[in-house]
Amino acid sequence: MTIDIGSCVAQDFAAHVGSAFVYEHTSGAALEFRLMSIQDTPNFKPNFVWAKRPPFSLFFAAQQGYEVGQGTFTLRHKDLGTMMVFMVPVGRVGGMNHDPSQPLLMQCCFN
Repeated sequence: MTIDIGSCVAQDFAAHVGSAFVYEHTSGAALEFRLMSIQDTPNFKPNFVWAKRPPFSLFFAAQQGYEVGQGTFTLRHKDLGTMMVFMVPVGRVGGMNHDPSQPLLMQCCFN
């Protein structure tokens, strides 16, 4: 099963906050990204002609001890299946941006 990222909405992920999404790293390691939160995009105006859904962001905590940069990740979830998304590191979990002992916080935007 593969989730359709072109038509999914924030509610599709709501029941999965706290659950793990797995990324198969090129090194062969399986890295875990835990869905921490879902945030609706503020100031969205639903009258935009191009808008297929209200935009939202998913925030993931990267597996402790791994530093990853922005890029495209194929994530696998036990219930949602697989999805290919672009994620960007936006800080560290807990807001401790200069504390490398805290996991990276990754953001994935859906427009």
